[in-house]
Amino acid sequence: MAEMMSPLDYEHQTDVWHMSNKWQGKFEVKWIYVKDVPNQQFRNIRLENNENKPVTNSRDTQEIPYEKGKLMLKTLHMYRHKTSIFDDFQYYESKQAEETTTTTTTSTNQDHRRQRLSNRTSQLNEE
Repeated sequence: MAEMMSPLDYEHQTDVWHMSNKWQGKFEVKWIYVKDVPNQQFRNIRLENNENKPVTNSRDTQEIPYEKGKLMLKTLHMYRHKTSIFDDFQYYESKQAEETTTTTTTSTNQDHRRQRLSNRTSQLNEE
C-alpha cells in the first residue's frame, strides 16, 4: 500500500515496464506497507455496489464504500505476513539479466551473419 505524493507527470518516459508504450508517466509514492496478503483474507468483504461479490472479484478502479475500505485497511494492517515482493526481486533480476544477455547475443549473431553475407556479396561482385 502506498500514498501518492505527487501529481502524475505524463511527460516522463521510462523503460521499466515490459510494455513501455502502454504505460507512460510517473508519480512519487510513499510506501506504507509492502507485504503479501492472500486474497482469502479479504473474501469476507462483500461489495453491495458490485452485486454483493467479494472485494477480491473487483476490477481496477472499482469504487469501494468507506466502511468496506476501512475493513480492508484493518485486514492489511493486522495480517502477519511472512513474505513480500522483495523476496522475489533476486529471481526477477536474474531472469531479466538472462533475457538481456540472450537478446544481445542474438542481435550480435545476426549482425555477424549480415556482415559475412555482405562480405560474400561484395566478393562475388568483384569477381
